[in-house]
Amino acid sequence: MAENGLRSSKQDLLGDSERRILVALACGDAYSEISESLSLSEHALNHIIKNICDKLSVQNLRHAIAVAMRDKIILPDEIT
Repeated sequence: MAENGLRSSKQDLLGDSERRILVALACGDAYSEISESLSLSEHALNHIIKNICDKLSVQNLRHAIAVAMRDKIILPDEIT
């Protein structure tokens, strides 16, 4: 557990499926692979990615991944 509960509150920004999507994208998985594995359309996946960026207050996916790693929302050992 991190100091002052910071880690858990940051982790609570994203839901489980949003975290899984962000990890998959950080691993380099293609949108088509992710949408197929979650039974989503690519349009729905793009909407979820936009929501992730909004929740993390970032402009793009690359920045979202960097912020999520910095804030320990996703951990390096989750990215293979």
